[in-house]
Amino acid sequence: QGVRVTHVSSGQFHSACLDSEGRVYTWGWGAHGQLGHGGCDDVLSPQVVTSLRRHRVIQVSCGYAHTVALTSKGHVFSWGCGLFGQLGSGHTGKHVRPVRVMVESGRGKVGKITAGYFHNIALTETGKVVTWGANPQILRLEAQQRKKEKLSYDIFRKDGLNLSSRE
Repeated sequence: QGVRVTHVSSGQFHSACLDSEGRVYTWGWGAHGQLGHGGCDDVLSPQVVTSLRRHRVIQVSCGYAHTVALTSKGHVFSWGCGLFGQLGSGHTGKHVRPVRVMVESGRGKVGKITAGYFHNIALTETGKVVTWGANPQILRLEAQQRKKEKLSYDIFRKDGLNLSSRE
């Protein structure tokens, strides 16, 4: 009550919003730390992400199980599941609190950001596009390739067993 919400985003099972003061609120399923409250508990109503209080956030976006935020200074923060590199930390672990993403220097200040299923896209003020994480299409293709390889192995194994039973 008494909070003016200016922006809302939703992920697979969690949501985030910004208020007119640049504070981030999150709620929903927290199993991967995507709420940014320091743990993996579910939160049933919007709660302020306290570790971002020193920053004026101008944009927030939710992926499948991660969240990204952009500050008025062009700094990007991410938290939640990092299994596919979507946190931009260089690791694949989870972060239960926001961590700063170091967008390569020389690309300019980040002006816009959005989260996809397992990836993020940032647009700099100079018009450069920066991405990190995995594209779901690539994940689907990799899964199909693994399925084909398993099927080939199973067929080879079956034929091999049939040959040896004939001897």
